[in-house]
Amino acid sequence: MSDIKAIKLNQTSRNTSEIPDVILISPNNPNLKTRQILRSKVIKNTRAPEDTLSVDLIHEKVADDGTWSTSYQDLRKLKEGESVRIQLDSAQTRELFNNISEHFEVSKLGVKGGTRYVISSQKDIENIIFAESSDKKALVEKVIAEISDAEARDIVSSDPKLIKGFFSSLPKIRVDILESLKKQLEGNLTQNEKNLQRWIDENRKVRCMIFGLEFIDYKREVSFGNSRFDILTEQSGLDHVIIEMKSPNVKLFDVVIKQTANGTKDEYVISKDLGEAIPQVIKYFDEYDRGNDETFKKNGVSRKKVSKAIILIGRNEKNDSVWQEHFNRLRHRLSGIEILTYDHLVEKIGNQIDNLKILSNEESI
Repeated sequence: MSDIKAIKLNQTSRNTSEIPDVILISPNNPNLKTRQILRSKVIKNTRAPEDTLSVDLIHEKVADDGTWSTSYQDLRKLKEGESVRIQLDSAQTRELFNNISEHFEVSKLGVKGGTRYVISSQKDIENIIFAESSDKKALVEKVIAEISDAEARDIVSSDPKLIKGFFSSLPKIRVDILESLKKQLEGNLTQNEKNLQRWIDENRKVRCMIFGLEFIDYKREVSFGNSRFDILTEQSGLDHVIIEMKSPNVKLFDVVIKQTANGTKDEYVISKDLGEAIPQVIKYFDEYDRGNDETFKKNGVSRKKVSKAIILIGRNEKNDSVWQEHFNRLRHRLSGIEILTYDHLVEKIGNQIDNLKILSNEESI
């Protein structure tokens, strides 16, 4: 469930708007014989422009006919020496704090009626987007992971200034996220493929960004025929790309010592792991093509053309020139299949970060 929360404002005058009442639910009061209500009012305060919210905290007791009072006693009428206590339990106190925080952020946008959007229990979307601290960067990742397309359209359309600010900040947002993901991926390269897949699944929509910003709408473990693809994604919304994840800790080539007339020489042959992965993804192409309408519907995708498959496997042997020669030759000879080591993936993320920084600097000029 998304943390995006819609709050409606009902403008009551040129300088005021009302926010619908919030009932502070108490798990200790299941029969609801009494209840506490937060009633917030957004105000245009010319004398203190930063003071944009006023609240009433109301305690009500249900009538015999089951109705609630629409009027309340004025505490200003208390006699000398009298007092009234409104007690909230811990759950209600937390809810009161969260709602007042959200209402205050909403009030900063003015008294005009309509719908405002905030991140539940956090600062409003604009503050989160433009934030640079590590805590708020994590919130940005959470928003991107959970926000729906409809919510995104509503948010940016709710404030014209936000549209420009949001999209002009996208390069910076992506740089922050990609730098964080690059560091996390580098720290996980001693893990096996299952642990890496679990890491991705913890925050799939964000962490799948490691594969490239050209890909969208990642699906994990989709089934076609007897095969299960690790990842099926779209490239530019036109083609499908299959990604098969293998362990970073396996070799791409085995070195076999061959006896020759002049002695011995090292011969590089495709490893067992890579040798199994290549026909595996070739089979994926066939299974995808044979898929019927029901299969595509079950996997939540529409039929497209599979433009390529990516095998993510092993590490780059940078200091081995013979390894590099064999790797480049293999990559260039495999049509429709891209072999990518985890080091090459880290390098790709770094290149995208550099490009986004350039774009961000150009936008700021």
